[in-house]
Amino acid sequence: MRYFRVFRLILAVAATQFVLGRLGLELAIPPDYSALIWPPAGFALAVFLLDGRRLWPGLFLGSLALCLSLDAGASPLNSLPVALLSAAAAVLQAWCGAALLRRFGHYPNPLRSIRHILWLFGLGGLAACAVGTSLDLLALWLRHGLSLADLPAAWGAWWGGDCVGVFLFTPVTLSLFQLPRRDWRRRAPVLGIGSLILFTAAMALVLYTRATEQQFLAAQVHDQGSDLGAALERMLESRARTLDALQAFEAHSAEITPTEFRRYAHFLRRSYPGIATLAWAPRVDRSQRATLEADPALSGQAGFHIREPRRDTGLIPALPRDSYYPLLFAEPENVLPAGLDLAALPATRALLDRAGQENGPAASAILPLPDGSQVVLLAAPAHRPSPGGDISTEPLGFVLAAINPQDLANQALAPLDLSGLDYWLMDDSGPGAPQRLAGSSTAAFAPFALHGQGLLGNNTDLQYRQAIPFGGRQWSFLVAPTAAFIAENQLDHSGVLLAAVLLSTALISLFLLLQTGREGELRQQVDERTETLRTALDELGASEERYRELFTSAMMPMLIVDPATGAIVDANGAACGFYGYGPAMLKALKISDINTLPLPDCIAAMARVGVGKQRLHFRHRLASGALRDVEVFSGPMRLRGQTLLYSLVTDVTERQRLEQERRKLVAAVDQSPVSIVITDRDGRIDYVNAAFSRITGYSAAEVVGDNPRLLKSGETTQAEYEAIWAELTAGRPWSGLFRNKRKDGSLYWEQARLSPITDAQGRIVNFLGIKEDVSERIQAEQRIRDLAAHRQAILDNTPVGIAIVSFERVILEANDAFARIYGLRQAEILRENSRQLYGDPEHYADLGNRAYPLIRAGGVFSESVAMHHKDGTEVWVRLGGKMVDAERPDLGVVWTAEDITAARRLEEDLKRSNAELEQFAYVASHDLRQPLRMISSYLTLLERQLGGRLESEEREFLAFATEGAHRMDRMIVDLLDYARIGRDKTEKQPVSLQELFAMLAANMRAALDEAGATLSLPPHPPTLPGHDSELLRLFQNLLSNALKFRAPDRPALIRIRIDETGQEWRIAVEDNGIGIAPEHHSRLFVLFQRLVSREAYEGNGIGLAACRKICERHGGRIWVDSVPGQGSTFTVALPKS
Repeated sequence: MRYFRVFRLILAVAATQFVLGRLGLELAIPPDYSALIWPPAGFALAVFLLDGRRLWPGLFLGSLALCLSLDAGASPLNSLPVALLSAAAAVLQAWCGAALLRRFGHYPNPLRSIRHILWLFGLGGLAACAVGTSLDLLALWLRHGLSLADLPAAWGAWWGGDCVGVFLFTPVTLSLFQLPRRDWRRRAPVLGIGSLILFTAAMALVLYTRATEQQFLAAQVHDQGSDLGAALERMLESRARTLDALQAFEAHSAEITPTEFRRYAHFLRRSYPGIATLAWAPRVDRSQRATLEADPALSGQAGFHIREPRRDTGLIPALPRDSYYPLLFAEPENVLPAGLDLAALPATRALLDRAGQENGPAASAILPLPDGSQVVLLAAPAHRPSPGGDISTEPLGFVLAAINPQDLANQALAPLDLSGLDYWLMDDSGPGAPQRLAGSSTAAFAPFALHGQGLLGNNTDLQYRQAIPFGGRQWSFLVAPTAAFIAENQLDHSGVLLAAVLLSTALISLFLLLQTGREGELRQQVDERTETLRTALDELGASEERYRELFTSAMMPMLIVDPATGAIVDANGAACGFYGYGPAMLKALKISDINTLPLPDCIAAMARVGVGKQRLHFRHRLASGALRDVEVFSGPMRLRGQTLLYSLVTDVTERQRLEQERRKLVAAVDQSPVSIVITDRDGRIDYVNAAFSRITGYSAAEVVGDNPRLLKSGETTQAEYEAIWAELTAGRPWSGLFRNKRKDGSLYWEQARLSPITDAQGRIVNFLGIKEDVSERIQAEQRIRDLAAHRQAILDNTPVGIAIVSFERVILEANDAFARIYGLRQAEILRENSRQLYGDPEHYADLGNRAYPLIRAGGVFSESVAMHHKDGTEVWVRLGGKMVDAERPDLGVVWTAEDITAARRLEEDLKRSNAELEQFAYVASHDLRQPLRMISSYLTLLERQLGGRLESEEREFLAFATEGAHRMDRMIVDLLDYARIGRDKTEKQPVSLQELFAMLAANMRAALDEAGATLSLPPHPPTLPGHDSELLRLFQNLLSNALKFRAPDRPALIRIRIDETGQEWRIAVEDNGIGIAPEHHSRLFVLFQRLVSREAYEGNGIGLAACRKICERHGGRIWVDSVPGQGSTFTVALPKS
């Protein structure tokens, strides 16, 4: 029976939770339609405060059913996983609120004081609701029902609704079911009516907010729609006026040629964009047809015929009739079919009749064109005025304009803001459904249905409609907002409303609880006073003598205190002695006079004691001003009908000081970074600190009671252990180094200091070990020794001299190779000034002035220097210097020295030999040209004198000899040019590649034009040091090669580009010629090397060798990258300085 009753209660709770949730959903507010008041939050907290241990399943089931009842398309809470998490969040929120109130809010209590009510609102409302809201929104976010950007606003709205629900519905629910029920039920009507009033006010606010929002959105749609409609109507009127101009043109022209018409129509279409075509359809009588079709001058086109459409055969010659209205002229011509008789089509015939009857523009329904587009035809009659100014009855014809309504609408509305709006232009003139002319959406027109949420919501259709009469037809312009427009223009009242409702409900609920609780408090006070009086009467007969005897003779200080005022009613002799006051003076004091706490805090503490006996700790002040820590055991007592407190006072000052020192010592030992071990006198471990466990891997539980020998690695002998034990047992400390083993088997070094601990009689009671893990230090010391050994081995065995010299130029360190360069021993140069290594003091000073400022600034000095050998000879040394550490100048400069005396001599010999060889080549080449010219001249004379008498074979032999002489001369000239490279001994000058490339293009212009080649130069070439004539020859040779070896099947393209890399400029000459096979790249720059036959391409194999020599003279280099059949790239790298 009991279980059945609980089951019914759970079902009742679930049903109530569900109904209250649906009620809360009816109070949604824009823009996100979150609940302004969430009653289930307050009801759930009240259930947990009443009997949550048994009834929480009802809360869970009610919340789950509520989530699953939501519209699946409108809320992601409808999914089962999210619904389960949301229901769990609701239960957890209520549990957290009840737990916080019981732990910190002193619940259960009657909620009569401001403090208790604020605990309810703060812990059960503000704090607990934050938990449930966070979990709910987490579930929504995980199911992608909410974006991160919307989380803050949604969190605030949900949290506020939950808090308001707690403020309103928790007190009402408690008033109906909380014990004692008599007291609470007296408060229920007031709390219920007040909550109902607040609830009604909230509903009124929601209703007002929704109405305001709907009016605002409707006004926004109307304002923007009217602006769009006015712009479209102006556009249509302006395009209709083009017919007036065309009417006047036709009516006042005696004879119109096709060219004149098209020129004027083109002018109108350009002035009024959006007109697909302008056309002229004259009235042609039966008698005029043959003339018009036969004369191209009249129609503007050969083969012109008046035609009419047939469903099965297309356009055919028009059948005979009295009159025709063919399309004669059109601009542009390809939109409407030329010659089409408009009178043959019912739709266009009706259009012409209507235009003639109204004597003004008439518009057709939407018509399809052959190209698939749709247009509306505008037609207007053209009359020729009579001499008297009257208009003839029969029109000359009709001017027509074909307009695309969609294009016109796009042009008219383009400057305006269409964001979030859809529009439709409809033709309502026909008998059937309206016909769509244009629009931003292909869907059928439908107003935006703004659906109200909840009980107070009402639906509103948002749209704008404007009638536009055009050409005798009735058009309608329709505008409907989209969801994006609604989202952007909604009024966000939720924050203000939520803040207002939250504050008002909190204040009004606080007021109602206080007012209803005051009556119960007064009734309780009356009951308590009555009980006090009855107890006092019962105790009047009790003896006070026994109490007095016990009180006055006690050795412990005792006080009797009035808890209401804090006055000391009585004190025994021990108390007077402890505090240093006389009895009368001590009784004249209040408890706050001896307690360091303020009087309100003292009274609050005594109020807690009034509930039951308690042991408290205070700091009391003696008559001397000294402060003492005391422990007070206090409890209530009845004396003469009055409730007083007795207090037994114990001085714990010294005990607390010792305890504090003990805690400090324990904390210091336990938190020490070094390992601390305490053993008993037999060596068994009593204590280890945290550092011991961190270093060894053993926990305290694993080693306490064991012997430290568990750390033995086996590297310390038994004899050494016995010697250590002997020292300790003799009362002497020992320190040293161990290599021990951790729990995981790894070894570590430990610096240990072991000491005996003695008692007051000097007997050893424990041993103390303080040990530090020094593994890293030992390893670092070993690494330093290894590095020093490696460094010394490198210095001793390297063939390069290395020395460290201070900035005062004292040699601090040097290897043997350094000393040998100068014919000295290491001992002769260490700690000596480096001046002895220079033959000339000025040379010593000069090098110091150039090198050391550069090195001190962080640079690197490198130079070949003539220095002094011990035997007095000169030795050439390549020096390199750099600071050992830029942050530590005191460490000096590391110098490297390499003896290059022999290499320098070889270099000088080679330079001399090359110079002699170049001089020989120059002289020999120059002298060879004179006899060669003589041979060439006499061969020419011989050919002239014997020309008629020579046989063809003899003439061929003579030509071979002459060609050989010329080729030899060219080769000698090239050799002379090659030998001249480098003979210019002047200093390099800045060469502007901008000017150099301009000169190169001018020199090669004729060759480029002859080859049909294109030369591309870089936009902003740099300036670099060099000899301009040699650099010009370098690039002229490369350009000549690109022209010579161009591909015969495509135009030659030559491009010069420049890249900057580090300390050099890279100038690349790219072509699209025949290319070079990779196996020939190594021979390209060798003198007299040819890769192709002389019959195919001219040349002596000197040009690229000269290019390499020029590059090397300038301190640069040259190389080639090529793909056979695609082209080559010659790259020249020249230093920047």
